[in-house]
Amino acid sequence: MKKWAFWLIVGIAFVCQMAVVVPSGSRYCNDGVCGTYFWGAHEHDGVWHLSIVNSALKNWSSRFPTYAGEGLSGYNILLDYLLKGANQLTSISAITWYFKIMPIIWFVVTVWIWQKFAKAYDKRYSYLLSLLFFVFWGNSFSYLLRYFHERSIWGASGLLAMQSPQMLNNIQFALTLPLVGALLIILMRKAQTWESGIKIGVIAFLIMGLKFYGGVVIAAMLGVYGLLLLIEKRYRELAMVGITSIIGALVAVLWFYNPLQSFHGSAILTWKPLATVHPIIEESGLVFLPWVANLRNNLAAAGDLKSWRLIIIEGFTIAIFIVLNWGTRIVAVFNKHYRNIDFVIGGGIVAGILMNVLFIQRGEWWNTVQFLYYAMFLSGIWAAKVLANYWESKVWGKIAVVIIVGLTIPNGIDTMRIFTSFPSHSYVSDQEQIALNKLAEMPEGVVLALPIEPVAGHENQSPRPLFNMYDTAYVSAFSGKQTYLNDLVQLRLVGIDYAERLSQVKTKNCHVLSQVAYIYISGDYSPMLGWQKCLGYELRLSYEGGDTRIYSVITDTPNQN
Repeated sequence: MKKWAFWLIVGIAFVCQMAVVVPSGSRYCNDGVCGTYFWGAHEHDGVWHLSIVNSALKNWSSRFPTYAGEGLSGYNILLDYLLKGANQLTSISAITWYFKIMPIIWFVVTVWIWQKFAKAYDKRYSYLLSLLFFVFWGNSFSYLLRYFHERSIWGASGLLAMQSPQMLNNIQFALTLPLVGALLIILMRKAQTWESGIKIGVIAFLIMGLKFYGGVVIAAMLGVYGLLLLIEKRYRELAMVGITSIIGALVAVLWFYNPLQSFHGSAILTWKPLATVHPIIEESGLVFLPWVANLRNNLAAAGDLKSWRLIIIEGFTIAIFIVLNWGTRIVAVFNKHYRNIDFVIGGGIVAGILMNVLFIQRGEWWNTVQFLYYAMFLSGIWAAKVLANYWESKVWGKIAVVIIVGLTIPNGIDTMRIFTSFPSHSYVSDQEQIALNKLAEMPEGVVLALPIEPVAGHENQSPRPLFNMYDTAYVSAFSGKQTYLNDLVQLRLVGIDYAERLSQVKTKNCHVLSQVAYIYISGDYSPMLGWQKCLGYELRLSYEGGDTRIYSVITDTPNQN
């Protein structure tokens, strides 16, 4: 097989992966509407990370960017430390690092690492090509569901768990994948030394710091590896790997998650078996078998958990869930040859599946799906081996490869359609950027950023202004100021109880004004009427332009800074 095949795959992968991230955070114009545009989850996640870098880590502090008076804890902020450091070392803005530079570096490193892994795991050139295919294009069968219900595949890529073509929609997850590859390369060595043990510890630290879900999965993988060392009576290597990996993970947990503070209150994960699986037959846009779901609920309500009918229904539901999410990677089950490293990989796959199907998460119950990302990705290692075997067999094997590739591609096409469509879903206008820059120049102080809830009339606007999005940290991200209450999704995820504060803002409780230095309002100025009735406070207009006003709160009581 010619070398051009490798470069063809890498070249196409580069274009497709960059299309998901690079356009966001750039200035565009559409019918006279100019500003900074955002596609996909970047309108929330990307903006959230910018708020951490520009506000939470301002002067290297660790304040919560969208909840004044609260420290930032219980969150994997290693990426944000890296962005802040890169920004200060190069004077290149965090938004450029996040959306432009870091993705390119990630792509180069990812290709290099997984190419090295392929050479260590299966030296066949066909395996390398197959592995890169699943690394960058592994996908689900959700397009079959969309086509069945709507006779179209458009929008299918968002129905089930996030897949490989959208990795850079979740940059923290993407950054952990070359680290997972590096870990597997080290674990394939015939013998471990203190040097390799230290590398394992550093990798454990980095993955846990970047993504909690990834940290849990590699902990399971290292646990399986440790068990293999124990069985083989390689006690010295077990001690080296165990000590370094535990220290690395523990330091990351203490540094980034502050467990003594962030783990108080409700548990981060709650035991609720199959809660994330059941929607596959309950939701009308998925498989939707209401009579099966009702029978399951009745059997479960009767308390007969050992009923053969209930067991069959739950097994059937799990099977559908896995097959649809795995897509063509399901061919991994036909991998017949296993070595020690395959047991380690299998440990990660099983851990990812179990953590997703057995637990729900605080704040956003379905978010344990991020464990599943790792299980699906690791399955691609075995699926690539099966694909390479097919390619090197007789003509029917090559036909099977063509079919598998063809069945993998549709959702990737839909992903490209979404991220290359113009205009984007949301944006910050040039006029509002001027207002945010003015706010940034004002003396330090907490900002009440309004509206808290979307303003009617913008729902169908394209692009939609970020001030009209319910969950956004954009004021903090672009001004560097800490806001009083914004991005409620993120608050729920880290376990902050914001109910009382939200109620005070909605009812325009005058106490709020004693906690803020500025009111920043865009789109609809009518809420200001309620705040202006507060006695003892002067709301002085400091800036007005476009759809935005900034008021300075003047009071005899010092505002929170």
